[in-house]
Amino acid sequence: PPCTLLPMTDAPLVLTPQQAAERLGVRLPTLRKHAATLEALTGEPLPRGEHLERLWPESTVDLLSRAMGMV
Repeated sequence: PPCTLLPMTDAPLVLTPQQAAERLGVRLPTLRKHAATLEALTGEPLPRGEHLERLWPESTVDLLSRAMGMV
């Protein structure tokens, strides 16, 4: 099926590092390791918050969750 782009008004849900870690069942240091791997693989950094913490789009958390389920 063709990929459809959503209008900009449908902003994706973005999770804090703590929320992402809880959803994935990992601790923050593990989440940071996964973030570095993800950024290296995709060539794109995760968005950053006002305190320079990584912010986790829900789609990225879901992708990482599925990947973790395969290992």
